[in-house]
Amino acid sequence: MRDGGVMQVLERLYGEGAREYVLRVLKKNIIECALKPGEMLSENTLTEELHVSRTPVREALVELSKIDLIEVLPKKGSRVTKINYGLVEESNFARKVLERAIVEICCQLEELPDLGRLEENIRLQKKYLEMSNQSRLLELDDDFHRLLFRMAKKEHVYDYLEDIRIPFDRIRYLSLLVIVDLQTVNDHMEILNAVRAQNKEEAFAVVDKHLSRYLYDKAEIVKRYPDYII
Repeated sequence: MRDGGVMQVLERLYGEGAREYVLRVLKKNIIECALKPGEMLSENTLTEELHVSRTPVREALVELSKIDLIEVLPKKGSRVTKINYGLVEESNFARKVLERAIVEICCQLEELPDLGRLEENIRLQKKYLEMSNQSRLLELDDDFHRLLFRMAKKEHVYDYLEDIRIPFDRIRYLSLLVIVDLQTVNDHMEILNAVRAQNKEEAFAVVDKHLSRYLYDKAEIVKRYPDYII
């Protein structure tokens, strides 16, 4: 048995290898704190829950240890790492540099594809905010930013950032739990409006504000989840 809560077991995708499947499931559960910071993990339990052999589980845990999501403890097992604000800041730095570059490209485009998709995404964000569905909100937030990268013809760059984004994503999820308001959704609308108006400086300002909200929420997160943070 694991010593934490209920892990969300996702459906395995067509053609998805066992190792990739385990990685995807564990990343999602760590980001969304179904596997809690500090929680011990058992290879045997994970193989039973995910219906795979021990080899892909072991390989996935090793990969997660390389990106500081899992700490492998000799003769004891593996433990989900606590959230390190230093890593969150580094993750946010990478995002801010790239997202500023992306909105600059978008503001220079003669045609703006995907505006309708961005508007629909924001509409859905408002809907799921009212439903307090943090998992879906996080997915829609990711989709919004992916659409901007797609508009700039840099969608593969967004994919390359997956592991770099994770420390920031962990704190973003906790922010959604402790701060329930429209600020993040409104930021997305302001980014969209700045891009539509081809106002690069305004887009920069909103991106900076948007990606700094984790700092505003830090005190409440630490207060609510002191055992999750180092």
